[in-house]
Amino acid sequence: MRPEEVAALPKTKALLFSSGASPVTLTLKPWYAERDAEKITDDNHAATGEVTAAAVAYLGPRNPLARALQATGPVEAPSL
Repeated sequence: MRPEEVAALPKTKALLFSSGASPVTLTLKPWYAERDAEKITDDNHAATGEVTAAAVAYLGPRNPLARALQATGPVEAPSL
């Protein structure tokens, strides 16, 4: 595909690249149209909070990036 063809792909299409294999065109399925969209949303928020909390814990509270992450909303420590 030429770059302009890739740029013209509709939002429902994606390209998958993997080493040792030819690129593949995928058809994306909108998660928000699924029956369990609410659960997917809840799980996404939980996972995002866990990753953010882990990043802040690793970086330390005085790190500028950690401060920016904390400013985006409440960060709870992940449960291990």
